[in-house]
Amino acid sequence: MDYGFIGELIMVHCGINYGLWVYWELIMDYEFIMELIMDYEFIMELIMDNGFIVELIMDYGFIGELIMVHCGINYGLWVYSGIKLWFIGELIMDYEFIMELIMDYEVYGINYGYCGVHYGINYGL
Repeated sequence: MDYGFIGELIMVHCGINYGLWVYWELIMDYEFIMELIMDYEFIMELIMDNGFIVELIMDYGFIGELIMVHCGINYGLWVYSGIKLWFIGELIMDYEFIMELIMDYEVYGINYGYCGVHYGINYGL
């Protein structure tokens, strides 16, 4: 499993650009996840960071892992193979989705199939 997703978030949040990788235990740390979700300044910096957004768009693994976590798909289904760049751009620019992602406490492991229903993507899952 690629832990680069959380590592990337931590590197951007802390300004650590020299190769910090975070392990699975950090993902399972509820307090950390809640702090991460509730940190409005971090989320805004993340959204407004052009370089990070460009890297995010080009990194299919990151998007795949994000959707896996959001949909609660924890059995190895990688959906990024069926995702087009227009969808990734729409995902990032969709303010409503970002706000729901930030405010939805059940986003980690419960909302199975959310993306497929919300975006009507029934060909890449």
